[in-house]
Amino acid sequence: MNLKHSSFTNLGSVTQASNDSPKELQLAKLNKAVKERFYEFYKQIQNDKAYDYFKGLKKNLLIQVDRLLSPIEVCQKFERLFQKASLDVRITKKAWSDEEVQFLISLVTYYTHIKDEDFNFIVRISPQKLNL
Repeated sequence: MNLKHSSFTNLGSVTQASNDSPKELQLAKLNKAVKERFYEFYKQIQNDKAYDYFKGLKKNLLIQVDRLLSPIEVCQKFERLFQKASLDVRITKKAWSDEEVQFLISLVTYYTHIKDEDFNFIVRISPQKLNL
């Protein structure tokens, strides 16, 4: 899929209307930056063939994820989840939905595959947090 012709590339503009507070403007800028970073990542994974890599990663998961999302599905899920999260930033989640877990596993799979990183070591925990 060509990103230029994608319906998902509308990053929106950050303009301050007379009734926007500085906090709302800051949130709009942050949202725009998040979308820009995601679409930079999306460009990198469009032609990535991580399905065999996912099979190896899947063996190490404690949860059941049936399949890797295609790059366009990752993009669609990002848009849906981003929109949902943007509607009310005050909501604190206690549990992840199956859709969110599948999205996260797919992101980790593509990221570690294109960066040639071991998925077992992408989380870095400082010794202070482990109380060592």
